[in-house]
Amino acid sequence: KNSNKPTKEYLDRLLLDERIIFVVAIVEGEVVGALTAYVLPAVYAASNEVYLYDLAVNTSLHRKGIGKNLMNELKAYCQGMKYKEVFVQADAEDVDAIGFYKATGGHPLNAVHFSYPL
Repeated sequence: KNSNKPTKEYLDRLLLDERIIFVVAIVEGEVVGALTAYVLPAVYAASNEVYLYDLAVNTSLHRKGIGKNLMNELKAYCQGMKYKEVFVQADAEDVDAIGFYKATGGHPLNAVHFSYPL
């Protein structure tokens, strides 16, 4: 049993949070992909930025355009909201993710990510 699993009440609150963007891909009534992104207020500009936290597509449906459609929906929404940019991280070793983000218009930046486990 996973004691860290969020409660239904917690998840319901997330769905109502305007700072979180959820995009879902449904094929024949079944969820086959989704992404979660967070709206972050920018400090250096009078516009928000969006951090793409997670994007997943059913592995049996990879390379069928579902991930690309999810990204396009996110970008269109963010453009409509006049957000400054969307950014995402990918592990340097994850060549599939890096290829995907490049193919969907992303521009790679050299950066080092630091994590502080709490």
